[in-house]
Amino acid sequence: MSLVVAALLSIPLAGLAQIPGSVSNAVFSLTFTYTAPGTVLKDSETGKPLKGEEAGPTYSNEWHISNEAKGTEENTYEYVSKTLTQKFGNKELLLALIEAGVLPEYGKEPFIAGWSIVLVNGSFTDEGGYTHDGDSKFYAVHKTENDIVDLSAIIQPSGGSELSGYAEKGAYKDVFKSSNSDPENPQHTITSAFSWKESTMVVIDFEGVLGEFNEETFFAALQGIFTQSDKLTSVGADKVPVIVNGAGKLASISGTGPYIGDESFDRSVAEGSISFSAGKATEDVSMYPDLPLGEEF
Repeated sequence: MSLVVAALLSIPLAGLAQIPGSVSNAVFSLTFTYTAPGTVLKDSETGKPLKGEEAGPTYSNEWHISNEAKGTEENTYEYVSKTLTQKFGNKELLLALIEAGVLPEYGKEPFIAGWSIVLVNGSFTDEGGYTHDGDSKFYAVHKTENDIVDLSAIIQPSGGSELSGYAEKGAYKDVFKSSNSDPENPQHTITSAFSWKESTMVVIDFEGVLGEFNEETFFAALQGIFTQSDKLTSVGADKVPVIVNGAGKLASISGTGPYIGDESFDRSVAEGSISFSAGKATEDVSMYPDLPLGEEF
């Protein structure tokens, strides 16, 4: 949201009438790289790979070989590790939300059919004719059950981030035009279009502690460059003003992922992006629970 058009959040949508807004589809395209065993279990007397039920991966082996005929003894210790990559997209996110009990189980296992992840923000126009929008929030939406689940306690934009880089390109014009023939009804026209980049962080925490960065429970902390745009337009037959997001992306992610495999190692390394489709101007987004609006500037 641009600095000119929106300010701090204050007014929840609950209790208000029909609210215009912007709805975007969110696509998670992440990878987690982690440490894994790089060799296989070997016989402690021969150094040869074990077979059958005793076989399996390992980080280390140690074996001792004696050759009485040659009068030699050989003691060997080896350690071998490698890196593996695990994909984490919308499917994996939904599976994790189901497992955490955040989403109800509809349909057949694995219960993710029909669910999608969206980013939503609402707008309102004050008595002075100025339109404001609030921070966007993540929701899970089920298309057949008409269920909407607030994910703001699970996926927390800017959670725990102390980064503050910001750069924008924008145009805002506010015009009052009066006429001697009708001085009581001046025309008020506002145009607004902004695009910007900002350094930010998104924290995923399936234990859902809203507004807190818990170093013990968080699943992933994703730092990157967020690119976004918005514009003031209108929606519906009544041409209700609404601020609509353009396509956006949290790119160049360099962050911390979950523990995968052996938890004696550090957390995995997170990379990738989170993309957002161009927002769809929507006449009413009040069905999205606890969606905030911006206060007047």
